[in-house]
Amino acid sequence: MVRREPKHLIWFLGLGLLLVLAACGPAAPVPESVTDPVPETEAGPAATSAPVPPGVLSPKDLAAFDFVVEKKIEAVPLAGLTLGIRWGSEPPYVKGYGMADAATSVPATEDTIYQIASLTKQFTAAAIMQLVEQDKLALDEPITEIFPQAPDSWQGITVRHLLNHTSGLPDVDELARAEGWLSGLDGTDELIAALYDAPLWFDPGSQFKYGDTGYLLLAGIIEAATGLASEEYIQQEILVPLGLNSTFACHERLEDLAQGHEIANRTLVPVLAYDPSPVVGSSGLCSSAGDLIEWQDALASGRVVSPDSYRQMTTPTILADGTSIPYGYALGLDAETVAHGGAVPGFRSWMIHYPDEDLALVLLSNTSVPPSYSLDILAQVIADRILGRTEQ
Repeated sequence: MVRREPKHLIWFLGLGLLLVLAACGPAAPVPESVTDPVPETEAGPAATSAPVPPGVLSPKDLAAFDFVVEKKIEAVPLAGLTLGIRWGSEPPYVKGYGMADAATSVPATEDTIYQIASLTKQFTAAAIMQLVEQDKLALDEPITEIFPQAPDSWQGITVRHLLNHTSGLPDVDELARAEGWLSGLDGTDELIAALYDAPLWFDPGSQFKYGDTGYLLLAGIIEAATGLASEEYIQQEILVPLGLNSTFACHERLEDLAQGHEIANRTLVPVLAYDPSPVVGSSGLCSSAGDLIEWQDALASGRVVSPDSYRQMTTPTILADGTSIPYGYALGLDAETVAHGGAVPGFRSWMIHYPDEDLALVLLSNTSVPPSYSLDILAQVIADRILGRTEQ
């Protein structure tokens, strides 16, 4: 069985609610001496006072981005990072920093490919919504109609419950750590069959519990509805039409990725490539920052799913007791942003969209880092600079 990291809670900056990021978790321990992360308010050189049109990044802005990212790389330390920004109708800005492989000094560039971990869930959710639009699935369809061997306890679970993490199914990662019952299992079919014997953690729709199990099953549902493995369907119906040539199932091209790293005594240590093929619907894709910037725009603008489907993907989840959870289908929500992140051993990812400002950022790194150094903090610093929220 492939090794996975425990997830960590990191969520809803404006609301104070924590969410577990996909396949995310505390990274390799970092000594207490590493106590000087880049402050959240650090914005580099003073912002330009002359107003610029939305979408236009000034040379001083770009210098500020270089300043804050390079400080982050040095302080953590990170091996490498690629930053992507789309603002308004201007062409995206994408730049690599640091190293794609610290041992060989191969630089990280705008084209560097990273494991994107739980950002994969967005592609899976979009594929499901395409099938709903084609009347091949229904969101409120019981999944026992798709998995006829499932136990009676699954009768109340629907496709919608899988999308918004309210199914009550136990999380495969937590079970693997707590009970060791996944030992020796490999492949999606074996994982699904093993879940049949695990009791539900709560009644479907009554609670929100982020994890990978729902998207493991959604990958199986895509295959049942189309006759194609989920990664094949996503390649054929999403990636190829959008021209996302740097996005693919990781297990197909592990040799093309940046080298993942962990931190030990402030030294970057390479980690073995993580093979996410058994949980491909949850964490199985690799991509570049440029592709993900294009993906975000395509998803939000109606080029992947209909505007109504995207509205459903970005609508808060309502539990059975009326509690509202600021999470849609593979997308976290707050008052002004749509965001998600992810982590697998050696890699971290973060993507955030400010719809009202028509601003999107993608940050990809090939280093496992603890929450106090997480990429969402760096993204907030950069977004504040772009939107004029930093002190002049």
